[in-house]
Amino acid sequence: MRVAVGGYNHETNTFSSEPTTLDSFRIEGSHSGIRIGNEIVDYFKRSRTVFGGFIDASERYGFELVPTFYAEALPSGIVKRDTFEYIENNLIQGIEDAKDVNGLLIHLHGATVTEGVDDPGGHTLSRMRALVGEKMPVVVVNDLHGNISDWMVKSADVLIGYKTSPHVDYYERGLEGGKVVTSIVRGHVKPTSVLKKLPILPPSIKTDTRHPPMSVLTTLAQEMEKEKGVVNVSVNGGFCYSDVPDAGLNIVVTTNHNPSLAEEKASLLEQLAWAMRRAFIPNMPTVEEAITHVVNSKEGPIVLADQGDNVLGGGPGDGTFLLKGLFEAGQDSIGVIHDPEAVSHCIKAGVRKEINLKIGAKTDTLHGTPMVVEGRVRSISEGTFRSQSSGLTVDMGRAVVFKTGPVDIVLTENKAPQVDPLVFRSVGVEPSEKKAVIVKSSHAFAVLFGPLAREIIYVDTPGICGNISSLAYHKVKRPIIPLDEM
Repeated sequence: MRVAVGGYNHETNTFSSEPTTLDSFRIEGSHSGIRIGNEIVDYFKRSRTVFGGFIDASERYGFELVPTFYAEALPSGIVKRDTFEYIENNLIQGIEDAKDVNGLLIHLHGATVTEGVDDPGGHTLSRMRALVGEKMPVVVVNDLHGNISDWMVKSADVLIGYKTSPHVDYYERGLEGGKVVTSIVRGHVKPTSVLKKLPILPPSIKTDTRHPPMSVLTTLAQEMEKEKGVVNVSVNGGFCYSDVPDAGLNIVVTTNHNPSLAEEKASLLEQLAWAMRRAFIPNMPTVEEAITHVVNSKEGPIVLADQGDNVLGGGPGDGTFLLKGLFEAGQDSIGVIHDPEAVSHCIKAGVRKEINLKIGAKTDTLHGTPMVVEGRVRSISEGTFRSQSSGLTVDMGRAVVFKTGPVDIVLTENKAPQVDPLVFRSVGVEPSEKKAVIVKSSHAFAVLFGPLAREIIYVDTPGICGNISSLAYHKVKRPIIPLDEM
């Protein structure tokens, strides 16, 4: 049995002013890169990723893996048309060149948006289906934040969403995908799927599966999967920062040749989600309230989660609201700012040099104003470390630690996901020794930062990943909670 694997992964924030180009995908790192053929296996083998799961599944379930094409980029703005055409055409060509395959095992995010195409996932899967015919199984592993469409469900046999957010089950879902595709090829499963889409647009913070309301839904979904005839139950929170018609909470239930059972399970989850609809509306402290809390606290570290500038939600990574507030309040703190210009100035000056610097808020006017400060260049490094969660290398570009007053600022050339304390430790700063630690992350950071934090505060900072009531939606289907009263 031969199974072709491939895909692309980009979570598109349509409110971002940063277009996503081919260069965005060519940056090498744990959340980016273009890999063709055996490069996929060489890079992902022994990793805790979806493709790591695909690779191990081939041995566990006895199929030959045929790697085709895979591209991934950090979340950012709308994907340029020529970039998407390059990626999709190479993926389709790779599948066409994979001779004598019995099935497709595909990884798509589910919340990619491109110029002229609001549903690239549906577009790509429909091209795959036209290429391989109706009989060949097409199994997709997608992100829990995927805005799953009818087109996607119609074009694929099974869609398997992550079960956790923060995402700690990439590998397990890859294994599951391998198991399902082999079960279909061997005739043990004949999948029938039902999709339910709800008029609920959960902010990222409310898709955390460790807490209600999502924990209630995902727990029930996993109980349903234990029942005879149920192949997969995925509760996808959707990605609210993609302004597209399919954005929002969605449920996909797949059964073994039993459409009525799929409808029953999907409807039950749909009713439960709707009953909890107001629980998807967040209530978080403002920047001023969070800083006042830090000032009045005697001990740290207090981790402040910058919701509006969540790097893994498409934020520019150069927001200054929290860092400037803590600086002005004289609090011992640390944060990361994506600012290639400031990095260059520091490197030119050299270690231990005192310089004046203009830091952050250079991408747009939505994430604060630049910090104009005097300080010292503490260190300069290559800015790479191996992620504790995926096992892959994170490349922040050249990184500088710049100290101004009581604040240490990690300046990076590349946008840096801030879900691992190594983002600080790799450049020589220990976050557990700081009173306040800023992470530009919705909630994914909590897995690894949680053990060192005395307290975590999710802060309602302005920005393109923040309060959705402040964003101008044009394509999302209305009415929808929490944008409208229902």
